[in-house]
Amino acid sequence: MTYNKFNNTTLVGRLATDPDERTNTDGSTKVYLKIYVKTAFQGNNGQTVEECIDVEAYVPANTKSPYTIFHAGDFVYITTTVRNVSYIKNGETKSRQFLQVTSIDHLEPKTVTEERLIKRGKNNE
Repeated sequence: MTYNKFNNTTLVGRLATDPDERTNTDGSTKVYLKIYVKTAFQGNNGQTVEECIDVEAYVPANTKSPYTIFHAGDFVYITTTVRNVSYIKNGETKSRQFLQVTSIDHLEPKTVTEERLIKRGKNNE
């Protein structure tokens, strides 16, 4: 897939939840991620406002998902591209815009993630 180099975004923050992976009928996987990012705005209390941004990723069929190593609380760097898909629902053509992940990287050492998982009572996956 080719991406437009001018319509990309970079998100840096913490994952709000574990990635939600859903298998499609063709064997590919759609992955839903939520990431908390700091904005340029301050609330009435003077604190920087954080927003939760939803992004989606696609993993082709017969490909090992790279998202299994990411967990809620991980500090990550995500790049996305703007996507618009059209589909037919109940005989009507609809469209939907979203941010599709093009890359994701940890910004903390693996040991930090492992410690957080232990505190949450999860085994390292």
